[in-house]
Amino acid sequence: MGTKKRHRLRLMNKKLCYSIEAFEDLFPDKKFSKQQTSLKYLRKAQKSLGQLNDDANGHSLATALQGNGVPPPLEFLSAKREKRLIRTAAAAYRKLAALKPFRDLRGRQDY
Repeated sequence: MGTKKRHRLRLMNKKLCYSIEAFEDLFPDKKFSKQQTSLKYLRKAQKSLGQLNDDANGHSLATALQGNGVPPPLEFLSAKREKRLIRTAAAAYRKLAALKPFRDLRGRQDY
């Protein structure tokens, strides 16, 4: 997945988190536990995607500076770090996908 697609995924992830958080006050604590679990996985994926985005932006900036004759200060995104962050995000999304759907009080799916 390219950096632009990954960034769009991160933004959609962020919007989904905000949407779930907006309804938090409507549910008693026990009824909101599945949503809280979902938020945990979404936040974990969002953090990894954010770090990937920050590293990609840093790399772009370093490349631009190098083009102006300034040596890059750091290597921003090593292959090992990128792989680890992608694995972390993917694992969080797999766990999110494995959760049972939210249900309303009558037992129907409410999403």
